[in-house]
Amino acid sequence: TLYFSVEVLTTVGYGDVAPTHSTTRLFAIFHILFGLMVMLSVVGEMLGDIVEQFFDDVVDAIHDNIAEGDSDSKLANFLQRCLILGIMIAFGAAFFHYLEGVPWIDCVYFCVVTVTTIGLGDV
Repeated sequence: TLYFSVEVLTTVGYGDVAPTHSTTRLFAIFHILFGLMVMLSVVGEMLGDIVEQFFDDVVDAIHDNIAEGDSDSKLANFLQRCLILGIMIAFGAAFFHYLEGVPWIDCVYFCVVTVTTIGLGDV
């Protein structure tokens, strides 16, 4: 299912869905290995650059704020990235709510747990 694929490819692993038969486990092995190779090679490169830039902007904004008191452009970049992250979480929550009919707070929680790859095992 889509749920299992997202769970596997995001490496979250909530633990509530797992293959139980030999044939489905064999399929899962190939799905996990191939999917993660593709996913991590493509997304990893992009996310690495985004995260590095994000934290550089945060450090620069803090440093500029302490040193000069003027960090408008750095703060604007930081807030822009926070807004983009919020939009991504909201879009994911809306999609999940539309597909599953789950309450909004659960949808947002699911998206945050998924995006952060925490995987608490309670969803």
